[in-house]
Parts: sequence; structure tokens; C-alpha cells
Amino acid sequence: MKKRRITAASVYRLGLPLLFSVYILLCLITLSVLSLITSRQNLRNENLQKEAREAYFAAENQAEDRIKEIDEEVLTRIDMPLEETFTIPIDEKKTLEVGLKRTAEENRYRITEWKTIVSEYEGEDTVKGLTSGKEAD
Repeated sequence: MKKRRITAASVYRLGLPLLFSVYILLCLITLSVLSLITSRQNLRNENLQKEAREAYFAAENQAEDRIKEIDEEVLTRIDMPLEETFTIPIDEKKTLEVGLKRTAEENRYRITEWKTIVSEYEGEDTVKGLTSGKEAD
């Protein structure tokens, strides 16, 4: 029997397509892992945003209930102050501040202020290249 002689051409016939297939497989695995990491981070961010929205809406509902109580008190009491401000906690670092001013013609309160106040500021906020607005020294 004759022995087959291995030539460079026969190695290229099998080796290059195999290497190319392995390279494509590694690229696909890398892209799928990166996609998985990105989607998990997006889910985590969305959950944090959802919790923040729910906390804000709960504080907003409490503020509206408090305004309703104050508005009902105005109808029964005459000695109510002309202006009133109260705060509702949103979370550990944020509060909702509501300011009311009494209107003379309707004997009711009008909302003059409705804002979120951050009690602690730690470090610089940067989101997608936007800074917190602090000027550089």
C-alpha cells in the first residue's frame, strides 16, 4: 500500500475552515455574553427606577391627602395661617416639599411650591457624559 503524503495543500483544506468556524463560534459566544450582561444591567437599572417612581408616587399621594385635610380645615377654622409648608419623606435622601398659600377670595389654599429636595449629596453625578452642573475648579 502506498502511504499518503501530507502536503501543505491538504492541511489548508481542513485547517482553515476549522479555524474560521472556531473563530466565528468564539465571536458569537462573546457577543451573547456581552448581550446577557447588558440586559441584566438594564433590568437592574429598571428595577431601581421603578422603586424610585413608586416611592415618589406614594409621597405624592400622602401630600395630596395632607392638602385635602388642610383644605377641609380651612372651611371650619378661621385662624389658619396664610402660608403653610410641609415635607413628606420619599426615601432616605429625598423629601417632597409642598408650600401652600391661602387665597382670600375662596378661603382655600393654593399650591405655591412642589419640589423634591435631596438632603445629601455624595460625589459627582454623571449620566451618559452629563455632569451635575458643578463648575470645574
